[in-house]
Amino acid sequence: MHTPSCQKVIDRVTEAREKFIAQYPNYCTKCGGSGLIGYSYDPSPAGVSLGSGSMYDCEPCSCVEEGRCPRCIGDLVFIQGVLPNEYDYSICPSCHWTDRDPNLCEGIAEYDDCECHEIGVKGL
Repeated sequence: MHTPSCQKVIDRVTEAREKFIAQYPNYCTKCGGSGLIGYSYDPSPAGVSLGSGSMYDCEPCSCVEEGRCPRCIGDLVFIQGVLPNEYDYSICPSCHWTDRDPNLCEGIAEYDDCECHEIGVKGL
C-alpha cells in the first residue's frame, strides 16, 4: 500500500497516461511518444571520479530517424532551414508534433520511484 500523498501522485500519473493513450493510441512505446531516448552517464574519464552525479542527455528515437511521428506514427515532413541560423526540423501534419517543440520531451507520463516501502510504511 502507498501513503495517501503517494497514492495521489500515482492517480494523477495514471490519469495523464490514460489521457495520452486515448489521444495518441499508436504512440511509439520505445520513446513514449516524445521522439527522444534519454540516458545518463558519468562524464569522468575512466578510472577518475570528478565528483558524484551523472549527466543526462538524449538522442532522437529510431521512429523519428525513420521519418515517423512518435505520437501518431504518421509520416513526418522535413523542413529545411532557409536562413543561416535557422535549424532544420520535422513536423507531423496529422498531430502537429515537431522536434522544434520546447515541450518535446513530454511524451507519456512516467511514474516516479515510490519511497513508501523504503521508509517502512505498512497497512495504510
